[in-house]
Amino acid sequence: MTIGKLIARPLAKGVSEIAQPLIHTGTEAAEKAVIQTVKQPSKVFSESSQKLLNKISAYFKRIPADSKVSNPIKINLEGNSAGFTMDKTLSGGRTKVVLKDMLEEGKDFSARVPRQSSLQLIFDKNGQLVNGDLCTHLGFGISDHVAFERAGKNIRRMTYGGTSYMPVGGDAHWVPVAQTQSTHASMRDVRGYLWSDAGRNNNLADALERSPFGELLMHLAELKTSL
Repeated sequence: MTIGKLIARPLAKGVSEIAQPLIHTGTEAAEKAVIQTVKQPSKVFSESSQKLLNKISAYFKRIPADSKVSNPIKINLEGNSAGFTMDKTLSGGRTKVVLKDMLEEGKDFSARVPRQSSLQLIFDKNGQLVNGDLCTHLGFGISDHVAFERAGKNIRRMTYGGTSYMPVGGDAHWVPVAQTQSTHASMRDVRGYLWSDAGRNNNLADALERSPFGELLMHLAELKTSL
């Protein structure tokens, strides 16, 4: 299903209650505990996005407050090795998740890897996405960025190419609300320098389609979605 189409709601419950809390925050122990508690999900979108969503949701529910999983939880996405870390030590009960693809054995998760895309997510204490930063590799050392923010009374915005977008008529349609001039503020080379945007199509739907994590971000940005 493409980004431009409506993504079916509801989220799978994913995890049942367990009496004993998980006190070990290492990857192996956490993985074992989560796998034992995950129920069969209902399919909400593509298989890869569903796998990511189920795994992140399961860890969010299972990992205790004020703890973190620093060793990446790895997921095989049709031959592409992806993984994420989770940090529940942020102020205000917020949780940070960093998701990356193109993982390489022996490489530190925080290190930059060629051709790698990433998605950084900040959730509130209820598991609702409040901030997101989607970085997609475009080739030639250039990366593309889409930013998401939820504030106030569930007011949502995505920013791409210096243009701000908001949802209209449901969660499937995001329309531009502000337009900048010729500089594409989200397109930078590996050194962080801005590239010219003359003649480039600043289309949010296209940017999300290009990313392996775009569909997931779109789903988490919905009005009532939470982990």
